[in-house]
Amino acid sequence: MVEPQSISFGKGAITVTNPDFVNGFQAGHLAYMAALKQHPEPYTDADIVELFLEKLESSRLLANREARLAAAYRELMQESIRPTGDTLSKRAHCNRAAALNWLKTKQIAG
Repeated sequence: MVEPQSISFGKGAITVTNPDFVNGFQAGHLAYMAALKQHPEPYTDADIVELFLEKLESSRLLANREARLAAAYRELMQESIRPTGDTLSKRAHCNRAAALNWLKTKQIAG
């Protein structure tokens, strides 16, 4: 157990006891401050959505979803677990609709 630490933000404060949360909060704050220096005016919702979508598009998670689904399918089969949209999505870390669509595309779903 870590001694509670208070972190101020805006007009409020939160008390945390997990050092991982504190480290993540501080890292996020430093990244925000660095971005603020490059973009001094406040971000609009459209700016945030655009930045988020750029990150998603360049993300390896989206680029290799097919490979993750195939690997997850093989793992499930080796473990004698029936690959359903739910089990496959949990193993491949994607949404259930994408996993079910992959199963149907591969003509595996019943």
